[in-house]
Amino acid sequence: TATLKKDLLRRRQRSAYQRRNPKTSGELMLKFFNAVTSLSRIYGSLKEKSGESPRQPKRGSMQTYFLFVIIPMILGFWAQSRIRSAYSKYSAVPTQYGMSGAQAARKMLDQGGLQNVQIERVEGTLTDHYDPTKRVLRLSQGVYDSASVASVGVACHEAGHAYQHAAAYPWLTL
Repeated sequence: TATLKKDLLRRRQRSAYQRRNPKTSGELMLKFFNAVTSLSRIYGSLKEKSGESPRQPKRGSMQTYFLFVIIPMILGFWAQSRIRSAYSKYSAVPTQYGMSGAQAARKMLDQGGLQNVQIERVEGTLTDHYDPTKRVLRLSQGVYDSASVASVGVACHEAGHAYQHAAAYPWLTL
C-alpha cells in the first residue's frame, strides 16, 4: 500500500505539472506549421517587392504535400495516442516482484555484459531514450521509479537499444 500511495502522489504531481505546462506535441507541431507558413508568406511578399514574380505552385503540389506531410502527421498522432493510452492503462498494473523500471533495465544490462551503460533519470513523461554517443540510458521519472508493468516494459525496450548498439546494429545509426 505504501508503494501505491507513492505512485498516486507521483501521478498527482505529474498531472499538476502537465496543467502548468500544457505543451503537447500537437501544439508544438501547430506552432511549427504556423511559423513555416508565415515565413513562406514573408518570402513571397519580398519577391513581389523586388520585382520577381513569386513562384507559382506546381500542379499537384497539394496532393504531394498531403501525401508526404499530412498523412504521416496523422499517423504519428494516432500512434502517439495509442502509446500513451497503453502506458496509462498498464502503469496501474504492478510488477510481480515489485521491480522498478530502473532496476529491471539495470538487471537486463548487467546480464548482457553492459555494465558500462549508465542509467539516469530525466524530466518529462515518456521521454525515455538511449544515447549511444554517451552510452547512457535515460528514463523518465515515471518509468525510473515506478514498479508497474508499463514502466518495466519501457525500460527494457530502451535497454534493448543498448544491446543493439553493443552488437553494432546498422539501423541504430540512422
